[in-house]
Amino acid sequence: MKIHITNLAATLQLLLTVHIFPLAQHAGFFRRTRNYTLESFVHTLLFGWIEDPKAPLDSFAPRLGVAPQSLAERLDDSAVRFARALLEAHLRQLFDADSRNQHLLNRFSAVIVEDSTIVSLPADAADDWPGCGNRIEGVGKAAVKINIRYELKSGRLEHLGLHAGKDADASLGANAEELPEGSLHLADLGYFDTKRWLAFNEGRYFISRANSQVQLLRRQGWQSVADFLREQPAGVAQIDRSVVINKGTLLPVRLVAIRCPEEVANRRKQKLYQEAKRRCRAVSADRLTMCEWTVLITNVPASMLTSAEVWVMYRLRWQVELWFKRGKQFGGWEQSHGRTAERVLVELWLKLTGTLIVMWMVLLRGGPLSDTSIWKRMRQVRHYLNRLAAVLAATGKISVELLEELVAAFDRIRKKIPRKIKPSSQDLLDKPELAFKKS
Repeated sequence: MKIHITNLAATLQLLLTVHIFPLAQHAGFFRRTRNYTLESFVHTLLFGWIEDPKAPLDSFAPRLGVAPQSLAERLDDSAVRFARALLEAHLRQLFDADSRNQHLLNRFSAVIVEDSTIVSLPADAADDWPGCGNRIEGVGKAAVKINIRYELKSGRLEHLGLHAGKDADASLGANAEELPEGSLHLADLGYFDTKRWLAFNEGRYFISRANSQVQLLRRQGWQSVADFLREQPAGVAQIDRSVVINKGTLLPVRLVAIRCPEEVANRRKQKLYQEAKRRCRAVSADRLTMCEWTVLITNVPASMLTSAEVWVMYRLRWQVELWFKRGKQFGGWEQSHGRTAERVLVELWLKLTGTLIVMWMVLLRGGPLSDTSIWKRMRQVRHYLNRLAAVLAATGKISVELLEELVAAFDRIRKKIPRKIKPSSQDLLDKPELAFKKS
């Protein structure tokens, strides 16, 4: 639903007051205490970690009138279940921001970027949250993989999934039936799955990077994409043609390849050599060839996007990386003084909930591609949330007046200035040709 002050206030009112009681009862979490209520427990920790993601649990005990050890003992298995249920209750709410006219985005009903990030956990969480392991003893034994689908036109968080750290990204990617008709899905190589894309040909589109393992069906038989690229004359800067890839699926796609500047290719090769050295592996000639090109595959027809526009749209995948960056830097997902699984998981679930609340408030002034900085809006939100929490504690109500003041503060943020050198995503959406203009 479209977000505005009144429905956001009403939603937060329910989620942070009325709804917490059945959630706690179902989780077997909260027992009566003379010192503090369930509401004060939730609000103190939730808003406290939004205010200071590095705050130790001990700093909240005086606010609740209990000893630090007493508060720590409350963060048991039932607290983990309650905190996760609270997060899931928030995730069921889908808010859309008003978006300005973006010509390329408006060619699709939705533009969804998907990616995942991993948050390490204490080793005693490995039974429930097994990680991928690591050469360092005890590191990587337990981890949570957070998988996100993020809609760029409206800023709506379509999906946030919590998975074991060892789960492969390809198994988490959106299937066609999970995406709106007419939508575009953007994801990195970890989500590469030709079998899944076979169902995308009925009004659902994708753009993905291609790796060196991709095979093209040519007249003379199957050929690696790297061999195909090596055949191209030195003067060819872009390739855009229809091909069939991979023997197992025979997926018809459009191959868009753009030759990289020499300095970009050299940086990629250097990074490849460093990674190969770390893993004690050789670097193949095919992978070195792929460093010289940006190779994309898509089922978007040329009548909808030119090759330059395909590249500009794929670059928008970075927006979900920014979502994770905000969660980790602003929300403190990776920061915890806890040493046990229960303590760290309660903190992580509450910090994820807090990040979601912050991002909802940010949407009151537009989505991720609006004309003002999300970082600046988030800093304003942190300031007003302190006041909002104080009013909630005193009155039991979410203040509509404070939300109105917040939106007024958003309106005072200076608008972004278009850049011809190092253009932003918004600039490229307006003028895709800037992506290939030499500074």
